[in-house]
Amino acid sequence: MSTPVPQHGTNPTPHPTPHPVPQPPAGSRSAAPAAPRSTRGAKVLTFSGAFVLLLTLALSIGVARVFLGLLPLGVVTSAGEPGPAVVASLDAPGAAEVELAADRYAVYVAQPSSGGDADDAVGLATDLLVSASDGTVVDTSRGTQVTMTTGGGGVTAHTVASFTITEPGTYTVIAPATEDGSPATVLLAPDQDFAPFFAGIFGSILGVFLAIGLGLLGVLMLAGGIVWWVLARRTRLPSADLPQADGRLPGAPAV
Repeated sequence: MSTPVPQHGTNPTPHPTPHPVPQPPAGSRSAAPAAPRSTRGAKVLTFSGAFVLLLTLALSIGVARVFLGLLPLGVVTSAGEPGPAVVASLDAPGAAEVELAADRYAVYVAQPSSGGDADDAVGLATDLLVSASDGTVVDTSRGTQVTMTTGGGGVTAHTVASFTITEPGTYTVIAPATEDGSPATVLLAPDQDFAPFFAGIFGSILGVFLAIGLGLLGVLMLAGGIVWWVLARRTRLPSADLPQADGRLPGAPAV
């Protein structure tokens, strides 16, 4: 029995043809995820900004202390009484025995506040008389190196003169009447030197501008560091839209 031979032109049994694997289109993102961005620079910028703000706070406290130290805060209390800086007080007119150390003293005239201009303040009719126990008279005709006006409790005190004590001891102080005869109190307190006072005022002004500049710089550094840190942390998180290694998007069925 002969075996039939297939004739020329007949088709053999068909075999399944494999489908080509789809390739990602040109210009698409790489299959490998992008390398995470470092947050080191953001941390350095953020902590540097916080340090600058702390430095600004310390500088502001120092400037405030210097400025307050220049003010005659201890001459008149909030109750209108002589403050802790006053070494002696007496009515005008009046007299008192006072213990004075070797120093330069400012003479204040304290009166009830009138609410007027400081230039309208009433002075003494004559110079204050200060004499030692041996009869030596101290010159009190000079003005203060720094003109001061302070107040509290409805009382205003302003400087009218100054004098220098070279030998400590007991002195007799005689206060004349005021120029208009109104009642007043004469206060004696240490006088301020002009050079340190001027240096303190200039340093306070310079410190204020420096504190403002440092504060703005610290805020910008802190805000920039926080924004940078947030953006860097977002890029470190795995993205759900990145293609897998075979080019398929997550959740796409395998072919």
